Amino acid sequence: MSRTRLLLAICTAGALSLPACSGRRPLLSASAPSVSAAKRAEQPLESHGPKSDPSLRPGAVEAAAALTLAAELSLGEWRPIGPWNFAGKAFDVAVSPADPNTVYAAYGFAGIWKTADGGKTWLQLNDPTDLHQFPCLTVHPRFPNVLAACLGQPDFPVIHKGLLFSADGGRHWDFTAPADGLSNSFYRAVFRPDDPNTLHAASDKGVYLTRDRGAHWDRVLTFPGDGPDSWDEMPDLVMKPDDPSVLIAAQKSLGVYRTADGGATWARVDQTMDTTSITSVLAWSPSDPATVYCQRNNRDGTDLITYVSTNAGVTWTRVNQIQLRTQSRYDMSLAVDPGDPSRVLIGNADFGVSVDGLRSIHSPTIPAHVDHLRIVFDPSNSDVVYSANDGGIWRSDDRGGTWSRFDSGVSTNLSYGFDIDTTTGTIYLSAGDYIPTLQYDAVNGWNYSKVGGEWATFYVDPNDPATVW
Repeated sequence: MSRTRLLLAICTAGALSLPACSGRRPLLSASAPSVSAAKRAEQPLESHGPKSDPSLRPGAVEAAAALTLAAELSLGEWRPIGPWNFAGKAFDVAVSPADPNTVYAAYGFAGIWKTADGGKTWLQLNDPTDLHQFPCLTVHPRFPNVLAACLGQPDFPVIHKGLLFSADGGRHWDFTAPADGLSNSFYRAVFRPDDPNTLHAASDKGVYLTRDRGAHWDRVLTFPGDGPDSWDEMPDLVMKPDDPSVLIAAQKSLGVYRTADGGATWARVDQTMDTTSITSVLAWSPSDPATVYCQRNNRDGTDLITYVSTNAGVTWTRVNQIQLRTQSRYDMSLAVDPGDPSRVLIGNADFGVSVDGLRSIHSPTIPAHVDHLRIVFDPSNSDVVYSANDGGIWRSDDRGGTWSRFDSGVSTNLSYGFDIDTTTGTIYLSAGDYIPTLQYDAVNGWNYSKVGGEWATFYVDPNDPATVW
């Protein structure tokens, strides 16, 4: 196969499409079956996942023409060859409240995946040709088959701007978006625990509220400025564990704001915090609803300033300035142990474990991959914690002390640039965001290269394939 044919086939496989959308579903009853009953009612997943709705596929005519052209070129049968070492950038991870073996993962370019057997096997829940990014994924805490997923990503073209809802564990999805059309990307979605139809969502433009599963939206908080969607402007949003009317939002252009009436009114609460950089993320203690933490970036990119509130976010006290390698808002994450309000996991480019309320941190004995975008505890077992990072989904069974890759069955990764030596079949590949460059040959398989890094481009000299740029 020539290099030209391979590249053409890769390029024509990227038709954008939403996951299967079955139209607006009726509202869910707040008296739906309990977690255990819903778990018993769950049916086996379809073997190949849902199919895309052609009416929601932009460029359908162009995609059909491209596939016809590819067929005319007689490209032959395709088979996956890897690399398999990482699944690529993961944005979020969510654990079913009914079954700890059921875990959902949202990837930057690989879609939404689900395992129902503790990571042994995985099923992709969206169309494999879907190139959408999913910055957040959340499971309702009482209704385990009710999910919400955010669409978008900073600095990347976004076709469908909104969220997806599922009421059947990800088999089918409904697309929804606020009517104002202002938001480019959504980054956080928080369900009201006693109502599967009510959800707050934070986008690059503000915080929105729906009470009817996306049929109607109200913007309850507006972020200032008209700047472009960017990592630094990515918001955070958390809800008080025992009172869904209390929420706290953080965003660089806004600061930290709190509402005690479900979003009708908001008050700024970070006046005592450092103003060098107001990029912040938040985490509430599940076992002590009066305790909530905040990490705020320092301008030098090497330190984090930590804060704690002991009155549910009304006032804040500075805890410490911690040395931990950061990359601004891109990979800021924070999580509190469900059984211990003083045990806090903090992730940025690196990862830290605190047992004293962020006064100090120590590194894991065996770390996960770097660049932690989200940290999530198993709600039924605080020994188990997950990290969604640039290397995929990783899991710890000892509260963050040691880590191992969890998503080995996810057969995809984020590859940025490659070229092929047509005389030997050697492939030179650069991943996006997670590893050094790789080389592949039929005898040795994939191995790390000695040069280059992520987001690199290769050029094999067609007149002298031994020369690679």
